Amino acid sequence: MIRIFAICLLCGTCAQAEVLVASRTISANSVIASDDILFRDIIAPSGFSDPSKVVGMEARNAIFAGR
Repeated sequence: MIRIFAICLLCGTCAQAEVLVASRTISANSVIASDDILFRDIIAPSGFSDPSKVVGMEARNAIFAGR
């Protein structure tokens, strides 16, 4: 039983949390503004939860709404 628990801890799992997603489609090479993002409670393996880390950055690729 302990081995199974240890294996579960070592394996990466997805958790449901509030993460930032695009509120609209953001075109490539455009600067992300605060009205371009919103929080959504979803299951995601990774993502941003702090808007200050995203706002002002330039999108390398197109980011579609909800992603």
